[in-house]
Amino acid sequence: MRVIAVFLCLLAILCWSPNPKRVLASHQPTRVEVNLWMHGAPDITPVTSFEAQMGIKFYSLKWYQNWDQELNQNIARNYHSNGYLPELSWQPMYKVGSDYVGVSYDDVTSGQYDNYINSYAQVIKSLGFEVRISLAAEMNGDWNPWGIGKVGNNTENHKTFWRYVINKFREAGTNNVKWVWSPNIRPFGGAATYASMYPGDDYVDFTGFDGYNFSSTNGAPWLSFRQLFESSYNEMLAVTNKDMLIMEIGSVEQGGSKAQWIKEMFDDLETGFPKIKGLTWWSVAYPQFDMRINSSPASQDQFASSVKGANSNSGSNGGGQSSSGSTETTTKTSENANSSSATTSPTTDSPKNQPEYASNPVSSRTTNSNGEKTESKIEQILNLPAFVMLGEQKETVAYLLLSLFGVGMMGLAIVIQRILFWRRQANALKLQNEDARPD
Repeated sequence: MRVIAVFLCLLAILCWSPNPKRVLASHQPTRVEVNLWMHGAPDITPVTSFEAQMGIKFYSLKWYQNWDQELNQNIARNYHSNGYLPELSWQPMYKVGSDYVGVSYDDVTSGQYDNYINSYAQVIKSLGFEVRISLAAEMNGDWNPWGIGKVGNNTENHKTFWRYVINKFREAGTNNVKWVWSPNIRPFGGAATYASMYPGDDYVDFTGFDGYNFSSTNGAPWLSFRQLFESSYNEMLAVTNKDMLIMEIGSVEQGGSKAQWIKEMFDDLETGFPKIKGLTWWSVAYPQFDMRINSSPASQDQFASSVKGANSNSGSNGGGQSSSGSTETTTKTSENANSSSATTSPTTDSPKNQPEYASNPVSSRTTNSNGEKTESKIEQILNLPAFVMLGEQKETVAYLLLSLFGVGMMGLAIVIQRILFWRRQANALKLQNEDARPD
């Protein structure tokens, strides 16, 4: 029984973790998340097979849905149950025949979509785990049916629309969503500035960007990651100090070394863009261009090497300058095209002709000896639906309960020890009385 008492004391100590940081899907030793979009379906076998080839694990998986679709719960639940953060690009458009029509921001704020938005909020709330949503991404691009200049949408009613939708979710008590405001990189995304469109820090968890190196596939020059994103990064910093996520990124092979481009991207993210906390790689091929991570063996090898934090070319066949130092990232894929391209969602293809060239902070993560993501005991508790629903207070409540549990276990151990002591005393007294009894 003494051994049991000691075990209970140790259990109480182990249940207390000095590190409250949340680990949803840990994998690589990089500073930033690396996330992926490659097929957007409930079956994640293609993703896990791809991960096994490269020896890495993605943090988040992305999918797309339009406003004539209910939330695909199968995708969200399957991603979450397999250790990925579900990330949705929620596109305000609907299909009419073979065409896509944008949702008018004014129609939304006048209440015409209230039933749809309220239902969506309730379904997401019922999931009981965190979902990241990029709402009306690339709103500054004229290739999107919901973009500025389409169906009466402009910079002012975009801000009103954004706040209206978030307020609807708040009214529903849906606090398990992280909202990402992600325009296209500028100047390729049109004349509207970020400052003129930004809905405000109270309505945004992360800001973000979409951008690609399309090079000669769109008649554009070969542009490095820094050339593509630096000016937009600085413009966003002038608007808000929110952490950033690259929600869609990719590069083609034509015009330079894609492997070297990938290496320099990770190096730049490590050393020159501290507010960027994650990226989503758009690993898809179209007839016009091929953005896949594995568009060549050299590109795939370099991507895996950079995600693992190895500072080497790892089969890179290109020249060019690179920054020193290893990087950390999480793979994701998104869409943003310089030329005509289709945005694939689970059930529909939505065209996005994109004339472009090319929170609550992000949680830390842990890895095991194989570089796989792990989840601590406390993270498992915090991810339970009962705690997710508590929102920002969940850590406080969880640690209070764990503290009470720890005190209770120690108290139980003391009680057990006292019982054992009293039992020994009683046995000793009994033996003493038997010895004193006359024959």
